[in-house]
Amino acid sequence: MVACERSCGENDMGMSSVIFVSATFTQVLDKERLHEALGKLVDEEPILRCNVFGVKDSSPYFGCIDVDLDKVILYRPDITSCQELSDLLIPGEKYEYGDEHMPLWRAYVIGEDGKELAWVYDHCISDGTSGVLFHQKLLRIMNNGKVSNKKPDEAKIGPCLEDAIDIRPSWGFSLQFASSMLKKKLFGGPKTWTGPPPVIPMQSQSELFEFDSEFSAQLLAYCRRHQITLTSLLYGAFLQSLRHIIPDEDQQTYDDISFCCPVNARKYNTALSDELGNYVFQFSHKAPLKDNKTINEEAKEILPALKAALADPAEIKYVIGLLGYVNIRNYLNDEFKVQNRSGAMEISNLGSFDFSSNPDQINISKLMFTQGVNSLSCYTTLSLVGVKNGPICGSISVGRDDSNHSICKTLLNEVFQRLHNLLQSE
Repeated sequence: MVACERSCGENDMGMSSVIFVSATFTQVLDKERLHEALGKLVDEEPILRCNVFGVKDSSPYFGCIDVDLDKVILYRPDITSCQELSDLLIPGEKYEYGDEHMPLWRAYVIGEDGKELAWVYDHCISDGTSGVLFHQKLLRIMNNGKVSNKKPDEAKIGPCLEDAIDIRPSWGFSLQFASSMLKKKLFGGPKTWTGPPPVIPMQSQSELFEFDSEFSAQLLAYCRRHQITLTSLLYGAFLQSLRHIIPDEDQQTYDDISFCCPVNARKYNTALSDELGNYVFQFSHKAPLKDNKTINEEAKEILPALKAALADPAEIKYVIGLLGYVNIRNYLNDEFKVQNRSGAMEISNLGSFDFSSNPDQINISKLMFTQGVNSLSCYTTLSLVGVKNGPICGSISVGRDDSNHSICKTLLNEVFQRLHNLLQSE
């Protein structure tokens, strides 16, 4: 349970909070409809009726509990937007490990019309993609009465990452990694900017956004014309925007800037394609702190590196596998002592999802994804998810921003303006 153990350690040490994915349904989620559908989903998905025990002993394991839907489904018509929900919950919200009566998630129905459902959960039980899978499965139950033909007593929690995919690092990779760490310690290396140092408890602010259907379609059409991906395009715009706000003194002190991109590991084991769980690898890359490349040039530079990592995931999975050989809690403590963040910027793109169905059935018109910046994670994070032929929504999160979200708003405005100018230039 490498991924789970790290997430549990971060949460238990005050380094992380919850994440959430929301969906806007085309019909009202009244109590009878939602309780019936979610009750069936809880029966079919054991991860929804468990908590994590043994965290204090550094030996976490999933244990089944009874779930009272009246305690986990929260109707909050007074919360009118996901921005309000994010401000309310992140970074302060944490769910208690070892609780025999409550799972590690909640379902918030927000807004006066009662159509938006936010699934809020601890990262140790599920990744970002699981948030979308949760809503897909719930929608199927609402429309068809069930998710699968499995009986509740036959359902099992999906395998942990290291049991589903061989992530044990090769000897060659381990030696190369150890050698590079030793050389860096003895001789130094390029000074990499990762933003202000981490603090405990985590401090994070998020500014949510929605690119409407028309603007989203224009972005995707631009990507097709220039043979790039949306992630690589956003990388170029986000990188330029982040460079713009880096203090002058840091511009003179540091050499490069680091970038991380979570990779959905389900694509390497098709049996996991529909599993709720934590199945993520991590792609890393460095770019010069100062550069005059255009957004297109930045996109076309990162794209081959990202494609190569996806085609041969040895390195991105071995980095996760290395955690299996260390004491996670000691590792987190050591990283905090040296004030080491994992990078400066992250893009977490869950992708675009198609919910088209019979017009007489319930549908999902919009998704939203947001997460805070953990103490040791990248200083800034761009999270996003889209609906086919619909909007692309998400958030920009910044560690140690002020209560007015000043840096979040500046970055968001910069990114949007650069993308807008790019589209207008053609």
